[in-house]
Amino acid sequence: MLLCIRPRHHQPQAGPRPALRKSEERYHGLFEGVPVGLYRTTPAGRMLDANSALVRILGHPDLESLLEAQVGDLYLDPDDRHRWQRAFEGPGSVRSFEARVRRRLDGVVIWVRFTVRAVRGEEGEILHYEGALEDITDRRRAEEGLRASEERFRSLVQNASESDLDSRRRRHRALREPLPQPAARAGAGDARGTQPPRPRSPWETGRSSRSRSASSSTNRTRW
Repeated sequence: MLLCIRPRHHQPQAGPRPALRKSEERYHGLFEGVPVGLYRTTPAGRMLDANSALVRILGHPDLESLLEAQVGDLYLDPDDRHRWQRAFEGPGSVRSFEARVRRRLDGVVIWVRFTVRAVRGEEGEILHYEGALEDITDRRRAEEGLRASEERFRSLVQNASESDLDSRRRRHRALREPLPQPAARAGAGDARGTQPPRPRSPWETGRSSRSRSASSSTNRTRW
């Protein structure tokens, strides 16, 4: 008896459904269209995915070079990444922080703001991080300029207050000191306080003249 095994006709796999394809296109458009950097990284520091905005912000020539980079090397201070990773040890799955990073092509240091979400497994372990990165260099420079201006204004006010206080103290001392006495006029008496001779009245002057006249007459008669 011969058995004839007829081969099963291979049915071609249908392509992705139109609804799923449209959803993926919308996601890709959103991922690439936002003006902030979007990324996915592992706890060990490997970049899994990123959009073109992140490539541009971090100064990489293309996505491939960014995916090959070690995430910890992007930070000016590598400990910054360890610090926010430790923050995920507590409750909560979203964190925001600011740090300085160095651009790849020109080496310029910029300030960025991270908003990170930890994606966890069934047992609570962190599988990877997803987040957004925004360049806030202009805002930080404006804040630093404002703080410097406030410090200068505060210093000017303090110096002006100290100068005004010194001026009031000098005026107060001047008011408490006795006024200098006028110097004694020449001929106004000796050092013991002798009063100068009192001016003679006309009556006394006339009397003295008559006495001198009478005395003179007596002397002429005597001679």
